[in-house]
Amino acid sequence: ILNLSMLSDNQRRCISLKYLKSMTLRQISVELQISSEAVRQNIFNGINKLKKMSYEHKKRFGVG
Repeated sequence: ILNLSMLSDNQRRCISLKYLKSMTLRQISVELQISSEAVRQNIFNGINKLKKMSYEHKKRFGVG
């Protein structure tokens, strides 16, 4: 189980808006009042952090 609280608030918000609300980077940037590049970086970094946490969880518990 991935712990989303390990992400920053902006990472969590950007990922949620992108994948749960299907918003574009531009729409998210307007909604959160940050640049489109900041949105892209938050999504990229957040997903990478989730992947790393998933890998570490699988390695630790032998799941997957």
